Order: sequence, then structure tokens, then C-alpha cells
Amino acid sequence: MPYEIEFNRVLGKNKTWKIKLYALSTCAHCHHVMSYLKEHFIEYSYVFVDSLDRKIVKKLRADLQEKFGRVVSYPFLVVDDKKYIQGFIEVKYREMFNIE
Repeated sequence: MPYEIEFNRVLGKNKTWKIKLYALSTCAHCHHVMSYLKEHFIEYSYVFVDSLDRKIVKKLRADLQEKFGRVVSYPFLVVDDKKYIQGFIEVKYREMFNIE
């Protein structure tokens, strides 16, 4: 990506995956994802997209859509730069992160 986005890092004991969360500061589902990851001690990085410049957001959304073949909505979680989970459906998170 030809632009730099500064992510906030949340430390956790579980560093198995490289996780980037694209979220909105006012989104309840986004905050559920953040709480879920923290609750399960999973390290991740996040950015509140609504705090970014509009031009960067437009380019970011286009890049994510091109890479993953989906129109981006939030929360949008990228795992190891290969997989993604859109929204907060707990069963998908349990499967992705091997949580019983």
C-alpha cells in the first residue's frame, strides 16, 4: 500500500497470528471484536478508520476490496495478511483462533 497507516497495538500472550483490525470508533461490533481478542489474550493491532483522512480511507477500502474480493464494512479483521473476518460472528472467531 503506498500510504502509511499508524496502527495501535494491543499486547497479548497469544502472538500466533498477525492481526490487523480496521474499525470505527463508534461501532459497537468493532468494540466487541476488540473485547473478544483482549479477553482471549490475542495480540492485535487496530486503526479507527474514521480517524483517517478521507483520501486514505478511499484508497484503503479499494485496496482491501481488491485483495479480498469483498466490499469492506466494519469491523474488518485481517489475519496473517491472507484471511479476513467481516463483522462480529463469534463462531467465526472461535474457528479462526481455535477457541473452544
